[in-house]
Amino acid sequence: NSDLNAYWKTLMEGGVTRQVLEGYERPIKSEPTASPHIAKDLIRDFENYLSILKSVHSGADLKFSIEVCCSQRNYLGLSQALQYCRQFTDKVGNEKALLEATIQARHEVRNAGLKQNAHKHDHEKVRELLYLDLALGGVSSRAVQRAELPKDIVEALEFTVLALEDLCLSLPTSCEDLALSLVEMQRVISSRYQSNGDEKTKYFWALRAKATVDRARMAVATYGDSINSSMQLTAESIGDACKCDQWTIAHFSEEVIRGGPAFGLSLALTRLDKMLRQEANLGAWSIISPKEEKVCGRVEFYPTLREVMNESFREPTILVCDKVGGGEEIPRGAVALLTPSSVDVLSHSAVRARNSDVLFATCHDLTVLDSLCAFVNEFASTKSIGSDSSVKIEHASEAEIAKATKMKLEDDPSTQAWFAGDSSSGSSTPTSSKAKIDLKKKTFCGKFSVSLDDFREGVVGAKSRNTRTLRESLESSNLPPWINLPRSFAIPFGTFDYVLEAPMNKDKKEQFIRLIDQIDDSSGDSLEDTLNQVRSCVKSLTPPQDARKELTRVMKASEISPPETDEQWHKAWEALVSVWASKWNERAYVSLRNRGLTHKNLQMAVLVQPVIDADYAFVVHTTSPANNDENELYAEIVKGLGETLVGNYPGRALSFKADKRTPNSPPVITGFPSKNIALNVPKGTLIFRSDSNGEDLEGYAGAGLYESVTTEVETVTHVDYSKDDMVWNDRGTADQIMSKITEAGIAIEKALGCAQDIEGCVKDGKVYIVQTRPQV
Repeated sequence: NSDLNAYWKTLMEGGVTRQVLEGYERPIKSEPTASPHIAKDLIRDFENYLSILKSVHSGADLKFSIEVCCSQRNYLGLSQALQYCRQFTDKVGNEKALLEATIQARHEVRNAGLKQNAHKHDHEKVRELLYLDLALGGVSSRAVQRAELPKDIVEALEFTVLALEDLCLSLPTSCEDLALSLVEMQRVISSRYQSNGDEKTKYFWALRAKATVDRARMAVATYGDSINSSMQLTAESIGDACKCDQWTIAHFSEEVIRGGPAFGLSLALTRLDKMLRQEANLGAWSIISPKEEKVCGRVEFYPTLREVMNESFREPTILVCDKVGGGEEIPRGAVALLTPSSVDVLSHSAVRARNSDVLFATCHDLTVLDSLCAFVNEFASTKSIGSDSSVKIEHASEAEIAKATKMKLEDDPSTQAWFAGDSSSGSSTPTSSKAKIDLKKKTFCGKFSVSLDDFREGVVGAKSRNTRTLRESLESSNLPPWINLPRSFAIPFGTFDYVLEAPMNKDKKEQFIRLIDQIDDSSGDSLEDTLNQVRSCVKSLTPPQDARKELTRVMKASEISPPETDEQWHKAWEALVSVWASKWNERAYVSLRNRGLTHKNLQMAVLVQPVIDADYAFVVHTTSPANNDENELYAEIVKGLGETLVGNYPGRALSFKADKRTPNSPPVITGFPSKNIALNVPKGTLIFRSDSNGEDLEGYAGAGLYESVTTEVETVTHVDYSKDDMVWNDRGTADQIMSKITEAGIAIEKALGCAQDIEGCVKDGKVYIVQTRPQV
């Protein structure tokens, strides 16, 4: 009615004064202008807007949602669980009971109409049930965050299982790892109550529980990363456009995560991890590459190892990196690498660290790692202590700093191998005794492919030659007859150059030469870009006309079925040129440059074998890499193909050790698996394995620098360890497999005369040895 007195009276009754209006971020200083001709329309719009606000905001209110779903609409009954949640929503002191009630209520809500495809046409019912589920999720999330984790380790694990189940109810079914972690934890709890309670049983129980917690933590971290990647860029765009404070933009996705159900679970898992490490007598560190003598360097923090692997630190550096994968090279000048990332002891990156004599360790206690902030940009000394598997870090003394600062390029010849040579070409003229080895080009044998009998020095690499040695040892009864070897043939050294010279590749050769000259390693980005162009060129090569005929002949002679269709032949050629192209991957290029080896002399033979679609894959070091004990064998095992192990996929492998002096004593498990995926391939798949002249050299392993490529794409399966015979030793599976692997490792070491780095697999109980090399 345009009465301003009524307007102000209504506002005042609601506690809104003129001063309040003028104090808003966007102040309201003028009184409303009367518009009686549109009053009805405005009132209608405001009423609709009020209705929307009530629907949205009161939908998350538990009592209102229960009233709507249970009384007004009768979508489900008012169960004891719902009554408990309504009564004790914010009551402090019995969070476990409240969490149990909310989970039970959320299952009831799903059964009432939120299951997949249930009531999909009744949109109103689905909406109201969703509001109720959101309200219950909010209650459970707050309960988890304010709860004090029980001091009893089993009760703590039980509470964490409830928090994990609640998170699974909040996320889509595509978050399979969280659901599998839940199932594994439930079996771990059950096994505790079924055990006899002796110290050995408790120890192995704690190891199993620790592995399930590790997997759950990775799954939660992956979920957090997905939130960040899906929201943060949009938040930054909107925030910049609205001129928001930069700190609010930078922390937007982080605050979304902290306000969601995963945050409380993450806190519980972190606390539980520490309890389990104490139960299993595990320290804060896992030593990947030990170094008992002190190393001294300047401490520097980086988010990832990848972003600095092309760097050349001009003084010894202790790197602390949040993330370390399996595809990086440790930069020259680094004397130690510390990370919270899980790393398999027998992964290729770990082998290269030991070969480079770099201290490499994983820290499981973030508070310990955070304490290193006190050393940032300062010199510190550190060493690994083998007796308790820990890393000791302290401020460097003046004498240690003085010694370390001499290790610059211009001052200390012993480090010139790190920095020597023309970085743009990858060549060098090293001066230290360690750097005197170099690569020698091999002469093409004139054959496009060769069978096992022709696996000789100068024709193929050490990988192929070791395969022939294994075959000869097996045939001469130097190895147990139950050891199996896959059939093999090889593409010899010089074949790439032969293909490049073929008339049909004339234009590609000219392009290749031009791209090689343009390789630029002045920065990590420029090196990655220019090397990628070279790889693309190599992958575009056309096979010579006689290639298929020659390959067919050698494959039949090697008792390997040749490809049957043009498509299969095309896949085989793609795999071959991909292996050749891996000579120009960034990791390999940097490694050769850092070691002072001439990149242009690197040649690539290729070992070809049928893939055994393994139940389990393993790597064995017949001398323990942790303490160099020649009497102790160490091995790691994963589900499916071995790439998840040697490629250091997220999570840890199952690990065990065995005393070679007492072969009848059972191997001892030292860690259970937490890797979330397994890889498999279809029957008939071939694998083309890199076999360069830059691997297995004295003082330079070169492990995992180049690619191995399958003809068929690997399938990814999320592993359910709760049903895995190996993990639970059902029917003695673990004991049998570990004993066979140990026996094979000891026999191969004896037959070849030195410690071995062995890769193999198990299929239907049979042990296959895929390759072996001298252990660095």
